[in-house]
Amino acid sequence: GGRHINDRARNEILEEVIAFANTYGGTLVLGIKETLDKPARTQMIKPIPNCTELAERLKLQCRDCIEPQIPIIEIVGVPIQKKVGAGVIVIQLPQSRAGPHRHTITKECYKRHADRTEKMTMREIQDLTLHLERGLSAIEAKFATRAEKFSEAIEGFFIPPQAGIGIRLTLVP
Repeated sequence: GGRHINDRARNEILEEVIAFANTYGGTLVLGIKETLDKPARTQMIKPIPNCTELAERLKLQCRDCIEPQIPIIEIVGVPIQKKVGAGVIVIQLPQSRAGPHRHTITKECYKRHADRTEKMTMREIQDLTLHLERGLSAIEAKFATRAEKFSEAIEGFFIPPQAGIGIRLTLVP
């Protein structure tokens, strides 16, 4: 009836979300029937009842059952049958820099491999942790270098003590 998410469905959806966050990010669309081909292809839309309400519940499940929390995730219900509110749910997320993420119930980390979601080995978890740490360290080092160059550049200007200076900083994740 679309009023709740059973445990099995919740776990399978969260495994996919975690795998996308731990790998390259991507878009998941719930409410699409697939063929039995390998790899599966889209066959038709199979609307999910109360999709907007269900999307809100999925947001809460992602918040409560994934650790650490995925910082950027968008979950939207898109009704295509206005009378009953049935439609598809679109989940979109980039690769996360806060990973590796794991499912709090199964205690497993997942990754995407081609068209499959797989459990990560301990070695893969360690490699991902080191990779993310190196990336964050590189960003911090570049920021420190640019901050130092900025300090040197600003010293070249003569600014009277009573004058103010304003700085605008824009950060993009």
